[in-house]
Amino acid sequence: MRIKLLAVIGLVGILVVACKRKPEEAKPAKPMPAKVAPAQPKTMVQAKDLIGNWKTIKGGLGDEIAFEKDGEETVYRSFLQSSPMEVGAWTLAGNTLAIALECRACGITYYQATLEKDLLTLKPADGEIQQYQKIPEQKPAAPADCKAVLQAVRDYKDFSFKFSDLAQALFPYQENPGKPDAEKCWQIQAEISGSDDFGELNAKAGEVGKYLESQGFAVDQASVSETSTGYKKGDLTVYVALRGSNENAEETHQIAVFCK
Repeated sequence: MRIKLLAVIGLVGILVVACKRKPEEAKPAKPMPAKVAPAQPKTMVQAKDLIGNWKTIKGGLGDEIAFEKDGEETVYRSFLQSSPMEVGAWTLAGNTLAIALECRACGITYYQATLEKDLLTLKPADGEIQQYQKIPEQKPAAPADCKAVLQAVRDYKDFSFKFSDLAQALFPYQENPGKPDAEKCWQIQAEISGSDDFGELNAKAGEVGKYLESQGFAVDQASVSETSTGYKKGDLTVYVALRGSNENAEETHQIAVFCK
């Protein structure tokens, strides 16, 4: 009887052990989350990154803007159809860009500025976001003198008008151009017929100005008037002037470009 009881106990023990050692069913593995490339961060704008011309992509009043810096002096410009539209000064503190236009009623506009590669985003306190794309800087070889500069202007293919051949003329901006020793200059000119729209004429003159700026010239504020703008590079000054005439009762205008 004792032997049978021990055998039963041993059998129960074996069954208990066997039950405890029964392997658990394998649980399905959780899928690993897909790896997502981190978004490229927008960086804070540095003053040196602003310098240059920017094409309007979204918002804004013009189709192009420019930031310039000469020492401590800064200049902001905007353009519409190649014609100057707004002029002012700019400052940058952190990611806050302040633009103060020259008109008295304009005041100062503050923007939060970010830069992603060559895309500049300006977010005003109120109003829509503005975005601009950097225009690559052009650094062609600079012509050596006035004659070469005007010849290069004349040969440029992308103007919407055609210039005359290069010729010498009396420099118009002198006290007495009729005196025997009057200063002379090189000049080219283009006839613009059938239009008395000053905005259209100014836009055509602006085409020449933008070309000169692409060649390293900059607006010379001392040589700016209602009808002409001077562009300076080194010792050379190129003037782009609008002139009017009335021949055979037909209104004709000229864009004159001269250099000294």
